[in-house]
Order: sequence, then C-alpha cells, then structure tokens
Amino acid sequence: MMITKTINQSWAIPDNFKERYGRIWSELDFEINPNLSNYAFGNDPMNTVIGTLVIDRKRISVKYKQLIGALSTVDQYVTDIFFSKPSKTDVIDITLFNTPFSLRKHEINKLANTIHDTYDTIMKSYKLGLYL
Repeated sequence: MMITKTINQSWAIPDNFKERYGRIWSELDFEINPNLSNYAFGNDPMNTVIGTLVIDRKRISVKYKQLIGALSTVDQYVTDIFFSKPSKTDVIDITLFNTPFSLRKHEINKLANTIHDTYDTIMKSYKLGLYL
C-alpha cells in the first residue's frame, strides 16, 4: 500500500482540534498525485494533474494551471474577509475550481494556506527532481 502524500496531513489532526475547528477545517487537505512525474510536468506543466483538493467531503482533481489561478482567487477571499470582519460563525459563500462552498472564515484561511503550500511544495519538489 502506498502512503498518500498530503499537504496538511489531515489524518494526524488531534481530536481536540477537530472539535474546536470543525469537520471541514480538520479534513481540508490536498493529496499530491502519486503518478506525478518530472517528465509530464516538464513537458506540459499547465495541463498536468498535480493532485486532488479534499474539502467538505468533495474531491476535486486539480491541474497546475488551475492551482495558479486559485492563488489569486483565495487571496481575494482572504482580503474580503479581512475588510468585512465577519463573526466566527458567519458562513461565507465562495467558488473555487468551479465548485461552490459555504465556509467560515477560519476554513477559508486554511484553504488559502493549503493552496499556497501546495504551490510551494509542487515547485520545490519539481526543482529538486522528486517526481522521477
């Protein structure tokens, strides 16, 4: 059995964090495509499926070009949250990868961090030649 490489390692989140921040926050993760290769990424990086975003019990396959677009999208959501100052319990409707979500501000912040961490991980791993 192959261990799935993930960004947030949601399987390791303690129960007290799951209770405090909720199911969506604790299960939010990005699974890196186990078949990702330097060859595919080097020849057609924009159309290479780099992994799967796992959020609110949905699994969304993500190409590299979609990830790049998502960087500015989540940054805009985080900026909007900062200026609108919603309460901790307010639910905010967002759309990412053509999929609608209803999330609270701490979940959107974790989503933004996950997207940025995924981008950094993919680029560093490619430069180091880890997808052989």
